[in-house]
Amino acid sequence: MKYRSWLSAAILLAVSAAAHAGEIMPFSDTAFAQLTAADKPVLVEAHADWCPTCRKQAPVVAKLVAAPGYADYTVLKIDYDHQRAALKRFHITQQSTLIVYRGAQERDRAVAVTDDASIRKLLDTGLK
Repeated sequence: MKYRSWLSAAILLAVSAAAHAGEIMPFSDTAFAQLTAADKPVLVEAHADWCPTCRKQAPVVAKLVAAPGYADYTVLKIDYDHQRAALKRFHITQQSTLIVYRGAQERDRAVAVTDDASIRKLLDTGLK
């Protein structure tokens, strides 16, 4: 009986941890401020639904931030067509731009990268 209780608790813990791993959410100034104040790694992603590069990039980013090594990341997606103030704030001139922050410091950025290795290298800059 103790084994079942322990096993149930372990499964519940694993599921709840996975639910918080690598969260992807719409960009907001409030979320960005809270995450950077907490010194969490943040990936700001300028995304447009019509952009073929963005459509290639999105599943790679989602897969990586769900992986254990990047589970502390939060991805904040800027809607390229509707969040012009955010684009200006981050000096984004092109959709498919990825920017890594740790605290208030920009660590690195890339435009139009879609391969696993390049995005992984970019994300690594926010972990140090």
